[in-house]
Amino acid sequence: MAGVTVIRHPLIRHNLTRLRDRRTPPQEFRRLLAEVAGLMVYEATRSLRVRRCQVETPLERTEGCELEREVLLVPVLRAGLGMLEGILRLIPHARVGFLGLRREESTLEAAFYHESLPEGLHRFEVLVMDPMLATGGSACVEGPGPFDLCRGPAIADDSSGGGAGGHTGRARALSTGPGVHGGD
Repeated sequence: MAGVTVIRHPLIRHNLTRLRDRRTPPQEFRRLLAEVAGLMVYEATRSLRVRRCQVETPLERTEGCELEREVLLVPVLRAGLGMLEGILRLIPHARVGFLGLRREESTLEAAFYHESLPEGLHRFEVLVMDPMLATGGSACVEGPGPFDLCRGPAIADDSSGGGAGGHTGRARALSTGPGVHGGD
């Protein structure tokens, strides 16, 4: 798939296996999900642009770099909240927005119920977070989906799925557009 990065890092794969294990207690599951998100954010942010800046060190003035645009983290409620902490540890200055999706019981399709995003999304580097990709329905919601709304890198993790369901969801979500990164 063009524009898609599937991350096959050994630590991520190891932790995804532990996430999938039904014997993993809830506290450990939350810790692992935050850790996987933190590891995945390195790949998801690899293409962020930087600009040169001057900083004053204790010894002298020197050149450094800073992110060109502000980062906006957008967890898809509620599952994406589990990824937020791990990413905020690495990007503590990021702003946070929210997208809420629910499953329509009659159609089993995802539908929006909440959106809290700042004005002018074009000013931000937006990272959408959704670990629940059993079917990929939330990524492919009718109308503009989470990835369409934000048009930035996304972190998609199929840790909830196992076997064909999880891989189907990942493939469906990752096919939504360029800049989508997923763990394997």
